[in-house]
Amino acid sequence: AFVAPVSVCARQTHHAVRVLASRALSPLVAPEAVQSTVTQLLSHLPTSLAAAGAQPVMQGGYNAVHGVLLQVGVLLSDNAAATEGDTLMGIVEAAADSLRARVWLALPSTCKPA
Repeated sequence: AFVAPVSVCARQTHHAVRVLASRALSPLVAPEAVQSTVTQLLSHLPTSLAAAGAQPVMQGGYNAVHGVLLQVGVLLSDNAAATEGDTLMGIVEAAADSLRARVWLALPSTCKPA
């Protein structure tokens, strides 16, 4: 019930709010729901620059992209120790597959000029 509002907070412009929201999400997600939550979060990222259209990259811009990646990172790191090897591998593989389709986000040409 609280996952959606916390995810919205992770897209805020203030870095500290995004970090706190990503940390707040992890205890709200049951261990058996980590893979589906990670996949759902990553599905919000556009798969190409053409899919993103004109700037911003997605609603909330680069702050939203950063917020999603923070949430995924915290979910993976917080649940790694408590998850069995095969299940953890499935979660990591699903995340890697989703990120592979969005690798353009890491290209220097995609980065917003400082």
